[in-house]
Amino acid sequence: MYEEIVLIIAAASTLAILSYLYRENIFYRIAEYTMVGISAGYLFVMAYRNIISFGLNSIVQKQDYTYIIAFILGFMLFGIYVKKYNWISRWPMAFIIAVGTGISLRGLVISQLLAQIKATTIEISTPLKTFNSVITLIVVVCVLSYFIFSREQRGVLGITGKTGRYAMMVAFGTVVTFMFMTTTTVIIGRLKVAVLPYPAYYIAIISLILIAIDVIRKKIR
Repeated sequence: MYEEIVLIIAAASTLAILSYLYRENIFYRIAEYTMVGISAGYLFVMAYRNIISFGLNSIVQKQDYTYIIAFILGFMLFGIYVKKYNWISRWPMAFIIAVGTGISLRGLVISQLLAQIKATTIEISTPLKTFNSVITLIVVVCVLSYFIFSREQRGVLGITGKTGRYAMMVAFGTVVTFMFMTTTTVIIGRLKVAVLPYPAYYIAIISLILIAIDVIRKKIR
């Protein structure tokens, strides 16, 4: 019985969201507000559990008093709600932005720069890996040459630039195709939940009846 109720709720939610393809309606808004409310509640509960687990427990049990600084900075953020003391919230906000920027910059340098340079190096081991490394290096050089605008792209630069443009077209087409396949897979999976199993198909039939009633009502008007 429990599984059937969960299946009905999942089917109703899926069809309520998909009903936006027909037109905006109260069922879509209910599903949208429910999703936003559940997400906000879940995030609040997770934040509360993190404060208790990683903050208070570390101070009380492990006697790690460095977390007191985090609590002070967190309470300072609430100063934004008091007009007279809203300047207090700028200090923890500046700290958060500075730390986040530093961590992001380090990650970007490692993943986007060093990893890319390492990926373009020629790996001489098996013939297949060597061939793939050579192709990767050639494509990278051609794509970079396409963005050289300081001189007219003629001769060798014109050939490499055109090759780089074709390589980017293939890469973008692959990304779009992958996104389309992923989205289609998700939609098919949700439709299987909303239409095929018992008793979810009753919800689908009811949804079609409601849409038909709405179409007839609009025509009568």
